[in-house]
Amino acid sequence: YQIRKAWFLAPDPPKGLPAMILDDARLGALLRSFINYQSAAGRFVDLPSAVWLPLAFGDRNGRLHPMAPAPGQIGSLGYKAAEPLATILELTDPLLRPKVDPGVFQPKNKTPLVVLAMENDSTLLPQETQRLYEYLTYDAGGNRFLTLTGPDAVHDLHVVDPLRLLDAIGTLRGRTFPQSEEEETMP
Repeated sequence: YQIRKAWFLAPDPPKGLPAMILDDARLGALLRSFINYQSAAGRFVDLPSAVWLPLAFGDRNGRLHPMAPAPGQIGSLGYKAAEPLATILELTDPLLRPKVDPGVFQPKNKTPLVVLAMENDSTLLPQETQRLYEYLTYDAGGNRFLTLTGPDAVHDLHVVDPLRLLDAIGTLRGRTFPQSEEEETMP
């Protein structure tokens, strides 16, 4: 595919890696309660804005990011849409998640990977995201892994405060992607 660099922002794990919140049967039950069907669209999950809002912009205690939209704004801003049931199952069912080979982003494969975790992500704990990074890169030193910290570091931080995210990305300068082709083998 000739992908030269990759960034994962609050990614979900593949099959075989546990995720305490995503694997919790209560989340699956919640999502199943909003399954719909239309002949043109098939089966899909359509979360009400009031349910979707804390998943995207809330912390694990239910506190919303101060710049989160109001429930009435979510649809008009285009922040959410119905999701195909198969997509939701791939995210929330540990048996249906896609399989990804370990080490797919290790240095010998020549596609450096940076992974950013959110300290207060409502769906994935930072240590789970770090485990994913190590699984994909074989880099136990975390050279290209960063946890954004603070009460505002929620799953969809990139939507409500992109400048905060860009500032955090700037802290990785010098340890993420080399400036020249000769440095591409950087650990």
